[in-house]
Amino acid sequence: MGLGEVLERFHFLNRVILAIGEGDQPRLRPVTLIHLDGRFLITTGTKSKKVDHILRNSRVEFLLLPEDEDTGYVRGRCAASILDDDAVKRLLYERVPHVSQLWEGPEDEDLTVIELEPIEYDYMRPGDFSSTTIPA
Repeated sequence: MGLGEVLERFHFLNRVILAIGEGDQPRLRPVTLIHLDGRFLITTGTKSKKVDHILRNSRVEFLLLPEDEDTGYVRGRCAASILDDDAVKRLLYERVPHVSQLWEGPEDEDLTVIELEPIEYDYMRPGDFSSTTIPA
């Protein structure tokens, strides 16, 4: 079991729960985690609470549950940052259906891209009942 096995659990688009701190209260946010060229990205509205929370506290976690299994998960501990990259926004607008549905174009000022830089993963294989910590 290693990092390669963990990364194989991700598709291009992944429904995950993102845990963000709001003061002393954790907040869970369902989001689509985009796994693109080895990077983890999330799109959101520029004025969303997610952006405000990440600007105040960049430490986040996400939880990916297997689609067809009763057990198993990937939990990623990450550093989040706002990504200001026009080429990435253009690529996401072209390749991710919900991005082109929600924003008028890659230059839309309301389109914000958040990048998650994994620090470590807590990984439980489907069928197992204990997890392993794997450095990113």
